[in-house]
Amino acid sequence: MKKLNIRYFWFCIIIFQIIIGVGTGFLVLSAVETETIINNISIDNLNLKGLTLAEAEEAINDYYSSFPDSNLTFHIGENSFTIPYSDIEARVDAEKTIEAIKSIIPENGFNQLFVSPDKEYIFNPVITFNAEKLKKVCRPVFSPFEIEPAAERYDVEDGVIIYTPQKLGIKTDYEMLIKEIEKHLNSSLRHESLKIDINSSSIFVENYIDKKYEDKFSVIVSKAEIPFPDITEVQEFLNSLHGVVFKNNEEINLRNLLDFSQFSNGKDILNRIASGLYQSALKIEGIEVLERNPSRHPVSFTEIGLEAVIENDDHNLIMVNKTSSPLMLLIEHNENTATFYMVSDKTLRSGILIVQKEEEIPPPIITSVNEKLSPNKNIVVSEGNPGFTVSVSLIIENDRIELYRDQYAPVNKVIETGKSPGVSVYK
Repeated sequence: MKKLNIRYFWFCIIIFQIIIGVGTGFLVLSAVETETIINNISIDNLNLKGLTLAEAEEAINDYYSSFPDSNLTFHIGENSFTIPYSDIEARVDAEKTIEAIKSIIPENGFNQLFVSPDKEYIFNPVITFNAEKLKKVCRPVFSPFEIEPAAERYDVEDGVIIYTPQKLGIKTDYEMLIKEIEKHLNSSLRHESLKIDINSSSIFVENYIDKKYEDKFSVIVSKAEIPFPDITEVQEFLNSLHGVVFKNNEEINLRNLLDFSQFSNGKDILNRIASGLYQSALKIEGIEVLERNPSRHPVSFTEIGLEAVIENDDHNLIMVNKTSSPLMLLIEHNENTATFYMVSDKTLRSGILIVQKEEEIPPPIITSVNEKLSPNKNIVVSEGNPGFTVSVSLIIENDRIELYRDQYAPVNKVIETGKSPGVSVYK
């Protein structure tokens, strides 16, 4: 019985030593990192089985050395575009490709015991590119498919306010484009063209403009008509003023609305625009005029007393909206007339402007001698114009508001006369 116990004891010792030995072996195997790819891994037609990781990285670099000479092809709708990989610095990143391969190969010798070396794995190479260069190269390709949004706007047609809501546009989401191209290049479809549907692709997104108007304009408050010799010459300036909103207590400052330096060749157009804006606002109760300059002599494009002129760099037209409501300037024009409308979100008191002449002053007469004329013969060279004072009033319903008085200097009457006998002419 004692001998049996001794044999059992040694048997247990031997088994324990075997377990310790096997466990130590497993520990040693688990501590040894894998250096060789035992899996059947392929990238395209490149098989990496049996190569060390360093050899595999070198093989990938060599296999894809000509990759930058290839192209990326787009199909956008029915249109095809090709971009050289070299333009976007596209390349196969061997180092990142090896990192991706490491995710499936055994980490150590112990894990290799459970790997079937005949199982086949197919990998896509990791392709990288310069995102900023891609954006730059793709802009001329994608811009023809983009549509600019049209902002909401108000117009006046035949005396009726027309509101047109914003029309959405289409723009390219270049961040999404980068993601799509990255996904495409790193897939098995990279050898094919990238097909983009204009109507459904997430690369093309809605393009919109922030809401322009806070208020709903529905009432025409006043209007003024000004003639223009050629409306095409002034259309750009009128368009820039169309739809401008003046909130309550906000200045209507013409210098802030137009660049006066663009009228350096002549102030006639600027004066006509200023007068249209001035008259359309002046008819509304609650408009306060801070600066307005009359002409020294009557102008041809509007009634005396109702012009606003910019004759030098110090002049401006400034008014303040004190109506308690927002005002919007709308301009409707035809071949030779522009109509300036002030519209609001509710009915405001407005009226008509009345101009009355007062205190007419005859023009001074200037006489000059013309030796070519017969003695005592007179010729009127210029009839001249009388000077006068005008008073401007605003009539709203039964109320008459005296606004201001303007003075216009007379224009000299010029007469040439022949040399009279006994009169000496000195040269």
